[in-house]
Amino acid sequence: MSNITGRQEKEEKIFEYVEGRLTSQPQILLDYYYHMRAQSKSAQTIVSYIPYVISLFEMFQIGDDRSTYKNITPDMIGRYFIETAYKNANGKRVKISNSSYNTKWYALTSFFKYLQMLDLIDKNPVLQEFKSKGKDKVDTTYLTQDEVNDVLATIRKSKDKRIKNRDAFIFMLGITTGLRASAITQINLQDINHTERKIQVIEKRDKEYDVCLSENVYQALLRWLDDRERYFPNAESDALLLTIFGKRMGYDALFECMQRYHVPSIEGKKKLTPHVMRHTCATLLYNQTGDIYLTSKQLHHSHVSTTQRYAELLDGKLQEATNLLGSLIK
Repeated sequence: MSNITGRQEKEEKIFEYVEGRLTSQPQILLDYYYHMRAQSKSAQTIVSYIPYVISLFEMFQIGDDRSTYKNITPDMIGRYFIETAYKNANGKRVKISNSSYNTKWYALTSFFKYLQMLDLIDKNPVLQEFKSKGKDKVDTTYLTQDEVNDVLATIRKSKDKRIKNRDAFIFMLGITTGLRASAITQINLQDINHTERKIQVIEKRDKEYDVCLSENVYQALLRWLDDRERYFPNAESDALLLTIFGKRMGYDALFECMQRYHVPSIEGKKKLTPHVMRHTCATLLYNQTGDIYLTSKQLHHSHVSTTQRYAELLDGKLQEATNLLGSLIK
């Protein structure tokens, strides 16, 4: 097994994918790709930005003649935003999210700043007014304590002995720590500190920190480690979490793992996804403590305002309860 970290393994796959997409593109796009890497842009940022620039070049048939880059106007950029504002989803034409729209804006703004740096253009044609001012509705679906116990009981009854304890550990880890799916799938065996019962993780924007494990979650981890050694002795990865093929779990595998355990109490009402574990952690913690700052710290949010939506969600429920109780008084 190699000593490559989960983050490095994921990044190498992303860079390999991006470089493959750039093989038949104008040289300037490959130069821009290496420029971003030299700036230590995250792999996720790079894989988000490059396809948008490629699609712009393809729409207007822009090639290797760098003298023509000055001919790209704000009107052309505006047309690009209009014509790419929708996507096909399940056979339907739907508008892309505001966050996706703005990622596109940041990608093109960054690319044309790069062209300015090279003195290939005088002004950036991506105007500020092209940026979306709308906000996406945030899905804060979460599980109640009873629903959490129902899901965990269902996992423990699974007939697949190879992954039953893996899935129980994943669910318990997500519910009790609020870790994002990307952080969970990147954990390596060497990231585990058994003495202090902690796991070192790398989160969004390369935040690195230790998460503490409760006694029951640590015991769940030990059960999975026993199964990992028993059923996957020849795994080629240092990844803590493996697929049934002995490979590192990615987001898709984690998503499928969660989908496997729908229970009657949530069927048709809630969709069990990796992010629902994070929402559940936040909601249950705030519900138990009423401490927005503690909840924000647990989720490692950069700003407490991001955590506020969980407080608003529960405060709304409390108001509903107050109104219901008030209606009983005649």
